[in-house]
Amino acid sequence: MNNSRIDINKYSFSLAPLRGITGKEFRTALTRNFNGISACFLPFVSVTEVSADKFSRYSNIFTLDELLNKVDYEVIPQIIGNYPPAIARISAMFRDNGFNHVNLNLGCPMPQITKKMRGSGLLPYPDKIKSILDEVFKVNNLKFSVKIRLGLNSYEDAYDVIAVLNNYPLHELIIHPRLAIDRYAGEINLTEFEKVMKMTSIPVTYNGDIVDYDTFIDKTLRFPNITNYMIGRGLVACPFLVEAFKANHSLDYNFYFDKFRNFYYDLIDSLEECEERDNVSRLKVYWIYFKKFFPDSEEVYHKMVRCNSISEMKI
Repeated sequence: MNNSRIDINKYSFSLAPLRGITGKEFRTALTRNFNGISACFLPFVSVTEVSADKFSRYSNIFTLDELLNKVDYEVIPQIIGNYPPAIARISAMFRDNGFNHVNLNLGCPMPQITKKMRGSGLLPYPDKIKSILDEVFKVNNLKFSVKIRLGLNSYEDAYDVIAVLNNYPLHELIIHPRLAIDRYAGEINLTEFEKVMKMTSIPVTYNGDIVDYDTFIDKTLRFPNITNYMIGRGLVACPFLVEAFKANHSLDYNFYFDKFRNFYYDLIDSLEECEERDNVSRLKVYWIYFKKFFPDSEEVYHKMVRCNSISEMKI
């Protein structure tokens, strides 16, 4: 464990949007049991030319407490799409219903998304991104942020995109230091990340491969001016990750087991409240991440994937 001392209070942490993973059930269980998250970016809603700006069509992505503004974290809807008027229209709709910070997804690396010129698939087309931002910034009283990767197939994608983004008063720029073609495999490219970061004065949030105290500290030492961190897979695997950072506590299995179990049962309750037919399969997906918390990870995981009911998956 890296023993470097930092002022942890100067850092803020947000939950990354992972479609099918960090939905309202996960957020409910996470924020009920663990502290330290200042913002939750919601998994993206897809926006097309024909998307209607009726909030009732989107309200199910929020928890009831989020809708009633009874949470102590910022709730940030995320949009994915490529049709500028629709993106502006849906952003205004979210603002009108109490969510005045909206995020544009230019980072999703999945081929079924990128081939439609969405997510990272927009990165080679800076003029298209400019058209989107021109429309969005006609919407008053809206904080707008963008999440990007370093490119689709080439790092040069990001250079051209940053030149466009610099012309707008973006609230935040979240950067994941991989190309889309890398998905989530291989090493993150911190050299390219630093190069891109230095091209802009937009507040930068770091996102990518923060999985323990060492990986967090390494980033703070290399990028001392960055104080905002977005964490996705690391927080799913260890829901107590940020709380441990804040408390300067190691990620100890025995210390956190009871809190993890309470979180896990809250997650099960939230899933069951949704009355979806395949909650067992959904819970098994979570165990791809949760297993990393357990010393006998593979044994625990294989036990869970053999289960046929929620009751068998209790710990």
